[in-house]
Amino acid sequence: MTDKAIFVSFGRHGHRIEFEYVPDPSGNGGRSGTLSGYDRPETWKVSEESCSIPDGTPVFDSRVIPEPDLIDLVFKGPVLDSSLPENSFSRLFDGVAGSNTPRFRPFDGEPLRALDSVSVDLYLALYRKAGARFGRIQNGVIEWEA
Repeated sequence: MTDKAIFVSFGRHGHRIEFEYVPDPSGNGGRSGTLSGYDRPETWKVSEESCSIPDGTPVFDSRVIPEPDLIDLVFKGPVLDSSLPENSFSRLFDGVAGSNTPRFRPFDGEPLRALDSVSVDLYLALYRKAGARFGRIQNGVIEWEA
């Protein structure tokens, strides 16, 4: 079985393909994964030998986000948990006082903090809000939004 990609991202130092969460049939957890490399979106295309990246898979390029904003998002923002249902998050330190002040709002919802876990749609929304360029895979290549 080939794992299915749920998004492709490009950054200053290469690319990452994030794969869907697949629950274990026994009910004990599951698996997901990433594949990374040093490709740039200008030359990258789907390689059928490595994985399944269906048409419509979201792609984003964070290289266009101003560096201070990107550093803030990466180091002070939430992390991806592809096992979470759509439009959901979980707190790592719920109710713990300290300097981990909520800072990020993907929508008009509750602010998110560093190391909170977010669903795929919220993760993508955070990068869109920060200014990342977005597109989708179509016929094995990236079609960027206007």
